[in-house]
Amino acid sequence: MRLLLLLLPLMAMPAAAPAAETAKCSILEVAASQQAAEMARFTVSLTPAPDGVTYEWAVSVGEIVSGQNTASIDVKAPKGSFISATVIATGQPAGCNDTGNASREID
Repeated sequence: MRLLLLLLPLMAMPAAAPAAETAKCSILEVAASQQAAEMARFTVSLTPAPDGVTYEWAVSVGEIVSGQNTASIDVKAPKGSFISATVIATGQPAGCNDTGNASREID
């Protein structure tokens, strides 16, 4: 009988609230291709694409001639250059990967 009385208060306690759902991270990928002589294009994709993401690019060599702050940049670099492009996609949920990179040699 005593055991039953001790368990009753535990049974009357409300169940713990479920943990907050973890934000879903997007998969971040960066691709590189050569567009023309001395030109390369780097493109980032986020799957699924969250709203309000902004992009900031940096390149190891050459010059970003178009696309800064967008999902795709064009880079001009001398023939034979090996370009590494890094992008930071700001706006991903906390704890998600927000940085990616790709490299391309200019033929």
